[in-house]
Amino acid sequence: MMANTDRRHIDGSVDFDFYRAEARTLRQGARRDACRKLWALTRTAFTYFKFPQKRWIRRPASSRSSVLVA
Repeated sequence: MMANTDRRHIDGSVDFDFYRAEARTLRQGARRDACRKLWALTRTAFTYFKFPQKRWIRRPASSRSSVLVA
């Protein structure tokens, strides 16, 4: 029963397929968690997004602006 807990084949070599599958599972879980956190941050950022005010479209006339008078 030592072969199952040690993850070695009967001939004594290491069962790399098992460790590759474990590493793949860990990577997929980490990627999934990272995507969830990024999506939560993005969703929060869009919730508080404000459009800029359109002050640049038209400036009010002032008495100090240079006006050419004929």
